[in-house]
Amino acid sequence: MPIFTESEYRDFDQRPSLDEAWSRLPVLCRIDGLAIRWVGPLVDLGLDPWLADMAEGAWGHLEDCGWQEILEGSSDVLAADGSFHPAWARAFGEAARTLAEAGEYAGPESDPEAWAAWLCFELAKPRAVIERLAEEQGALR
Repeated sequence: MPIFTESEYRDFDQRPSLDEAWSRLPVLCRIDGLAIRWVGPLVDLGLDPWLADMAEGAWGHLEDCGWQEILEGSSDVLAADGSFHPAWARAFGEAARTLAEAGEYAGPESDPEAWAAWLCFELAKPRAVIERLAEEQGALR
């Protein structure tokens, strides 16, 4: 069963709110305890300004919180078996939580799971894994 109907994608008046759409996205996996959702359908619904605000914050005024350094200092994203490397997963969780903490006082978001989803959408290697999981679980759209 699709996450959203074709009429929700096509008709602005039937489009769900961001909160409703987020709640309908299935959890595909967990990284460092954080539920990971594929946010591609939000883009298809036209709710991508939220993701753009997060990108602007992370790469802009929240950059000083150190989230990038946390990830850069970690191991490779993937282990030999194709799963997320445990050391990277811990760093990923710390980076998402760091962004959420910074977002509490500077916005645009204070939910670590929203940041985790954004990171998985923004960063190439996690994006490839999560997009594959979304496809396998029928959650691409």
